[in-house]
Amino acid sequence: MIKQCKSGNIGRLSLVVLVSILFILLIFAVNCSSANAKEFLPPAVEYTSNFYRVHGEPDISVSVIGDTEFERGETAQVKLILSNKGKVHGFESLKSVNTTDEHQMAVKELEYGFQRTTAQGIKVSLVSPSEAITLDSSTQPHTIDNLYAGVLSEPLSFPITISKNIPAGMYELELLLLYEYPKSIRTTDGKTAIMGTPGVEHAVYYESVEKTIKVPIFVQPDARFVVDDIEGTLEAGSTSVINVTYKNIGELPAKDSVARLITMKPLSTDSSMQYLGTIQPGDSSVASFKIDADRDSTIKKYGLDSEIRYTGEDGSFVLSDKVLVDVVLEEPSVHLNLTRISFAGIIVIILFLIIKSRRNSQLEQDQDSENEP
Repeated sequence: MIKQCKSGNIGRLSLVVLVSILFILLIFAVNCSSANAKEFLPPAVEYTSNFYRVHGEPDISVSVIGDTEFERGETAQVKLILSNKGKVHGFESLKSVNTTDEHQMAVKELEYGFQRTTAQGIKVSLVSPSEAITLDSSTQPHTIDNLYAGVLSEPLSFPITISKNIPAGMYELELLLLYEYPKSIRTTDGKTAIMGTPGVEHAVYYESVEKTIKVPIFVQPDARFVVDDIEGTLEAGSTSVINVTYKNIGELPAKDSVARLITMKPLSTDSSMQYLGTIQPGDSSVASFKIDADRDSTIKKYGLDSEIRYTGEDGSFVLSDKVLVDVVLEEPSVHLNLTRISFAGIIVIILFLIIKSRRNSQLEQDQDSENEP
């Protein structure tokens, strides 16, 4: 009974070992039949033969999908497509072929050698040399397994943010590529059996490549405004006039410009819109706003939003970004009441006349007393 159990266990164990060996051999057959297999380190060249040298390698370029022009303050997507324009420029014989087996190996090696133009394991990152243009690093890098010659990649999207204060003009982003390609493919003729990989019929030696491609984008010119000067202060409990000087620091003229001031309690205005006219780049225009301040307003500096509406070069209406107007609210002045002053003056005059009249009466009485016998 014990012998039968042992015999059964040994049989099951043999079956498991046989299945495992077949599974391992199947993995070797699948993984080692392609020139792209990289599960094993390539053997030393002493264990390989090289019949041909193929000339050519990947040549990756980039194209931008959609518009390359952006506005200040815009957040958008830069979409890129990679293309591999790599070509095989020829090949040369390095070793003579003497037997049929060598001929078959040479043909197979040449067939694999034409895969030199395939870029593999591509990592793609987009960076900006300018601090005024930022990219979302959390979405990078993009990866592409293989990019064959004559093939386009799927679109790669990169979120981008343009600063509001960036000057107009062309900027170059940098597309960083890191990939490798099969630089050399050599036949093994089963010589790698001593390394434990008898099924490997060829060895692939890869070359790593780092490449930077410039991607130009453009920031559109426009009119831009800042507050160049503010004249006047506000006074609690009264109406004051504030003169605001707007300057066009942009690259384009602003035609038929109108300034709008936005107020909130405790401040208010009945003249929130003021016409500025056409303001050329570098020129200024003054808007005068009448502002009412409540008597119980908090005494401090108030930041009021304003904006400029103007006509662009294409004839459409354009609304500028918010422009801050800082105004100072002061304590109310002490105003003298004319009515009270007049009344007080009259009282003073009356008192003066009464005192003068009494003095005259007293003098007359004194004179009469002196003249009596």
